[in-house]
Amino acid sequence: MSVIELRIAVKNIPTLDILSQSDPQVFLFLQKSYGVWEEYPNCKTEIIKNNSNPRFTTPLIMEYHFEELQRIKLIVVDVDKFDNPRWQAQEFVGEFITDIGSILGKQRGIMQGNLTRRVGEKRGEIIIAAREVRNENSRNYKFHISGYNIPISSFITKEKTYYEIVRIIGEAEFSVYRSTSSSSKNPEWEPMYLSENDLWNNVNDNDNVKIGFKYFKHGRKNPKLLCNKIWSINDFIKNAGTLQRIVFEKHGEIRLSYKKEKTFLDYIEGGLEIQLSIAVDFTASNLDHEIDLHGINTNNSEYERAMHLVGTILEKYDSDDHIPVYGFGGKFYGNSIVSHNFLLNSDESSQATGISRSIDIYKHSLQNVNLSGPTNFSPIIQTISNNLKKLISMQKNVYAILLIITDGIISDLNNTIEVIMNATIYPLSIVIVGVGNANFSNMTLLADELLSRKWDDNLKPRDIVHFVRINDFIRDKINVDLPRAVLKEIPGQIMEYMKIHNIEPKILKKSDLYNELFSSSPPPYTSENNS
Repeated sequence: MSVIELRIAVKNIPTLDILSQSDPQVFLFLQKSYGVWEEYPNCKTEIIKNNSNPRFTTPLIMEYHFEELQRIKLIVVDVDKFDNPRWQAQEFVGEFITDIGSILGKQRGIMQGNLTRRVGEKRGEIIIAAREVRNENSRNYKFHISGYNIPISSFITKEKTYYEIVRIIGEAEFSVYRSTSSSSKNPEWEPMYLSENDLWNNVNDNDNVKIGFKYFKHGRKNPKLLCNKIWSINDFIKNAGTLQRIVFEKHGEIRLSYKKEKTFLDYIEGGLEIQLSIAVDFTASNLDHEIDLHGINTNNSEYERAMHLVGTILEKYDSDDHIPVYGFGGKFYGNSIVSHNFLLNSDESSQATGISRSIDIYKHSLQNVNLSGPTNFSPIIQTISNNLKKLISMQKNVYAILLIITDGIISDLNNTIEVIMNATIYPLSIVIVGVGNANFSNMTLLADELLSRKWDDNLKPRDIVHFVRINDFIRDKINVDLPRAVLKEIPGQIMEYMKIHNIEPKILKKSDLYNELFSSSPPPYTSENNS
């Protein structure tokens, strides 16, 4: 879970007061279910008096969940009753409905829209900017520490050394981290991570808190201090990302560096495109006796439901709005040969646009396919891998998610495992959604086999496959619980890929308006701010 802040500006709102301009204030609401909105706790701007074009400085702070469609409503009111904090007591100006993913997915960091009172009635404009709020626990530092030509004896009994990171408050010291011991003259420790909370523990008086690095040699009775370095918190933050050398008196040195770890939202803010591709199972078992999983005769498709629930969330992070849909296990458009990676388009040079268009193409394909078999996964995974190979060669800032929706057991398990292992070098996650009542036991076997296989030296094992079964979800909660289960592991898989390949988030130039909205600090607390 992350925390984000929204900054708001409105323009050209109507003047509702007789003798002066409006006194606007903005309230945030979160959709709990269809048609049900709940005011987000303590989430409103300050009141700005006599202003039809205000830029609010009080941020609207809320939790962010990638795996949920977080629809929000912003209500703008003209405050007339300053002694009543309820929005209902004020004069309604207009509202704007959007979702958090759409705001964060904007390349320039800004969303603009029209305030409305009723359909078609424009009541001014609203501008929204969003960014992540870093709390003490979310800001991790990655430390790299090594030594060179350390003055220890290696004759007869090897001397050992270790280091400690300490928090210093006044005269007191608190150990934050202690390394393993090393007998090498050129030790190199594994990277380790500490959060700001670990380092200075939310202490308000930063001037009285210091961070210390201490390097010791084991002694017969007590350890001997070989070197010591102390930073103020400000100096510690300023030196992040630089190599620091602590030189010993005669010879040898410690080499120390640390840098702030990036977050998932850093990559989203840097323009990372999450590209969704969908692969649909058209094997004959989907239509058998009383089974009709595609809704060919009933117009009730489990495939369509899974596509809609997952695609509605992911399309927000893809600026080109193209979601290709592939079919496997069927004979398409009169072809006598079974295909396992057929792009569902009447014109193969084009791609689907948006999840609604993708669903339309899927439904149209049902009139042009003969259900067949077997259930082979490897061809479509290989197709997506080949596409990613091309995109990487073009230095595209992308991460792909392949959503495979199937009703049965994988027929080409060994080939699928092999292709998945090779695909781990690409920015790819694979989500498999099982529909119907078939035995999905080999989906578990797939995960077990991936863990047990011997990996080539040039491949770094990465868990990129996640399976969920649609029938495991309670019907009246599936709209929330299914996408949550499908997508919950994606941010972690993206971050793992970025770390393995040492990919830093891009820094995009934000619009001037974005920078202006975030340039001001919140106003000091007054009763009027929270009226």
